[in-house]
Amino acid sequence: GQKLFTGINEDADIAATLDIMLALHPKTTSVFAVMDSTTTGRIVYSKILELEPQYRGKIKFHILKDMDMADILKTVAAAPENSLVLLTVFQKDRAGAFFEYSESTALLSKNSRVPVYGIWDFNLGFGIVGGKLTSGYAQGSNAAQLGLRILQGESADSIPVVKKSPNKYLFDFEQMSRFNLSKTSLPAGSEIINEPPSFYAVNKTLLWNLLGGILLLSSIVIVLAVNIQQRRKAQTELQQAHD
Repeated sequence: GQKLFTGINEDADIAATLDIMLALHPKTTSVFAVMDSTTTGRIVYSKILELEPQYRGKIKFHILKDMDMADILKTVAAAPENSLVLLTVFQKDRAGAFFEYSESTALLSKNSRVPVYGIWDFNLGFGIVGGKLTSGYAQGSNAAQLGLRILQGESADSIPVVKKSPNKYLFDFEQMSRFNLSKTSLPAGSEIINEPPSFYAVNKTLLWNLLGGILLLSSIVIVLAVNIQQRRKAQTELQQAHD
């Protein structure tokens, strides 16, 4: 019912992340979901409760909500072998201690004996393996496209709000290596950070110079071979004429 605006919806795709977690770790029997009691944390909690029947019989959810950070770290440190950790949003623990996203993610990853996944891209690079992450960059890029349409004359009212959040499969190569996960098992179109450059990428100039040198030398050898063959032919013809 609002006028003169449009935009991009930000929505965490928890189900898609759970699905890729189970695909990469098919023996999983339980998931420890970490969240705080902020407004966003309560929304995430309600969404997990809605999803729980969908995974009943496959995995058991352990909700780590409204707990002190120390207790959460003890829990994930003792997590069973066939379990995973899903970090949703955690900014403040029960004691009121505030944690930056990078700090809470790093603490969980360091103390957890099992892989930690997430649902927001700002946790990537600090210890989560990855997931179908809500991407601020993708939201901004899509919003910019809407802005361009408005600058070109379209009315904001005529452009529907994009309800499907432009989330992306994003993964951290360092965490994948830590838990022996292969790139080939990731969904098509996945993006990977912290992946070491290939030998070709590092030595591209050297390789092309070597290839150019080999081609040049091969060309010289061919020219010399042809020249030698022609000289031999000329010498044979000269000897025959002399005889």
